[in-house]
Amino acid sequence: MKTFTYSDLYKNKNWKAKFNKEQLKEIRKGILNNENISLYAKDYFNCKQMKVIRLGLLKNIDVSLYVKPSYDEKQMSEILEGLVKKINIHLYLNPKFSSEQMKLIREGIDEFSEDKVILYADPMFKLPHMKEIIKELREDLDISLYAKRKTSVAQMREIRKGLEQGLDVSFYKSKRFDETQMSEIRKGLEKGLDVSSYAKIELDWFDMATIRWKLEEEMLAKESA
Repeated sequence: MKTFTYSDLYKNKNWKAKFNKEQLKEIRKGILNNENISLYAKDYFNCKQMKVIRLGLLKNIDVSLYVKPSYDEKQMSEILEGLVKKINIHLYLNPKFSSEQMKLIREGIDEFSEDKVILYADPMFKLPHMKEIIKELREDLDISLYAKRKTSVAQMREIRKGLEQGLDVSFYKSKRFDETQMSEIRKGLEKGLDVSSYAKIELDWFDMATIRWKLEEEMLAKESA
């Protein structure tokens, strides 16, 4: 393996020309700290990526897990943070996760058990999906009913609202119902209505609402009789 020296940095013009001023600053810091700069003295790493790799070396961390151009500097930082805390970074060691998603998973490992984090540690989930699932985990709701890739955030919210109120969400938990249909079924359950008469996929939300209004009127008429 090539050993880099001050001579390499300042006298070898061909090698030096590969890097910009900010990259050279990070390489110089590594040389001064006697670091193995061969790990990051690559022209495809920008200065911020170099810095995160260098910081890992300073902390005696095995940086090989994130010394990859497929990770940007923010993703590298999240992986480094996990390595420093000695948590299971393999739950988010995937360049398909954005740095924001990595952070949610990393913080979730501290907050929840790993079997709960696995429910949303999936690159197929977008950031809003993850945030919704985390919200429900904090409320200790049974999200196994709908924490699936094809469930939209809006659908998740409708199911969460039902679970929070102790409603029988089995009437509308199917992802075949869109959020507007789910909302109409949930509203019926909140009123204590027999929603089985309109909790049907073939009915759109307006048809459902029309039936719900009729059922509510019938209920009010019985109560006032």
